[in-house]
Amino acid sequence: MQNGEQEEVYYKKNFKNSSSVYPIVPVEEIRWLQEELSDGMKCIICSHHSFINDFSKIGVNNRKDIRKMFVGKPVLLCMNGHDHGDGYSIVDGIPYLTVNYANYAWLGSQIASSEALREKYSYLQGMLQYKQAMSVYIEIDDNEIRICGMEGEYLSVTPDDIQLYDYKWNGVSIKPQISSHLIKL
Repeated sequence: MQNGEQEEVYYKKNFKNSSSVYPIVPVEEIRWLQEELSDGMKCIICSHHSFINDFSKIGVNNRKDIRKMFVGKPVLLCMNGHDHGDGYSIVDGIPYLTVNYANYAWLGSQIASSEALREKYSYLQGMLQYKQAMSVYIEIDDNEIRICGMEGEYLSVTPDDIQLYDYKWNGVSIKPQISSHLIKL
């Protein structure tokens, strides 16, 4: 926070305050994370919101400060959900995995912003549904991390049907998949 601003915990529906900065990792959690990272133990960081996604109100607002804490520490992988998409990148030598949501890609206003799309696909309620639930499993040994993803199918409507031809939304792929990756340690 800057200039003596106070952090405010989101509960009791105060998250609709449009002047707020959201999401953030609060100061007390940053202190806890620093303490956890100080013991030199290898770790995997799991979070709901992304430390890598730069889209407004999607990735953690103070993500750059958090990522700096990981540099030089034995962070093997950072994983998140929330983005309802598939993503993988490496920043400062640290792999970041965005795990696709179990059964749909959330598009919200993409459908709501077009009257024609709302009329044609009103039943979507802002989402592209997958035919099967998505899942990932991760194998870890001394030499590597194997992220074993899966391929799926859309239940009915595809991004092409709603004119989202690059299959990207809020910085991640909304293909019905979770990509597989091999990370050498």
